[in-house]
Amino acid sequence: MKSRSKILRERAVAAMVAAIDVYNKPDFRYRAESFVILALNAWELLLKAKWLSLHNNRLSSLYIRERGRGKGTRYKRGRLLHP
Repeated sequence: MKSRSKILRERAVAAMVAAIDVYNKPDFRYRAESFVILALNAWELLLKAKWLSLHNNRLSSLYIRERGRGKGTRYKRGRLLHP
């Protein structure tokens, strides 16, 4: 099983490749805006991957577990992610 940080790194690479692919299309409308959105998403994923690798892939380092009122577990943002 792959670690969470490795999965996020792979997704970051895929998002950046998609951003470059969109930007290289000459007749794509809003290509600059689409590139920026995908590139920012790639950077966010990369930063989260680094954060998780520094904190032993603990999801609780990114989010705070909250008791759900039904099936599944809910997470809310931690103090480090709030502006």
